[in-house]
Amino acid sequence: MREVVDSVAEFQEVSLADVVHELRQLRAAVTSQQAELLTGKQAAKFLGISVASLYRLAASTPALRAVTVGQGAKRWRRADLQKYVSELRK
Repeated sequence: MREVVDSVAEFQEVSLADVVHELRQLRAAVTSQQAELLTGKQAAKFLGISVASLYRLAASTPALRAVTVGQGAKRWRRADLQKYVSELRK
């Protein structure tokens, strides 16, 4: 019984400010991850090609495979695109 009381006491020591701070950190992490995923239009603009060309290129280039983020929604990782461009310049 004492263990339960101790764990409840520890739980109650967490303040609302602590919870809000943790939630803000989580939101920032999710936002930064979303910023790293580009839509087809954004990825095509990044590469300087049309969206149709992006899809054709992605179909034939394993390094440019899109990530499926939802039902039919595809995104490209900015890091993958940057790596692909740097490989072209070599």
